[in-house]
Amino acid sequence: MGLSHLFVMGEAARRIAEGAREAGMDEKRIHLPRDLEELLAILDGLLMPGDWILIKGSRRMRMERVVAGLKSRRRGA
Repeated sequence: MGLSHLFVMGEAARRIAEGAREAGMDEKRIHLPRDLEELLAILDGLLMPGDWILIKGSRRMRMERVVAGLKSRRRGA
């Protein structure tokens, strides 16, 4: 799919990561952050102006927190 990086969290994260590895994705580009703060810290080190991010998750995962965290960090930069 042309993904540069894959970040997975939650119950199915390990299975999704394994599927990505089996499909040929470089293991260094697959991330399993423990929590929102770790995810945001990793993204801080990777994101460049003009990058695109697809955030997908169930309502239970409350992925809008990722968007809010990225926005607040951007304003603080």
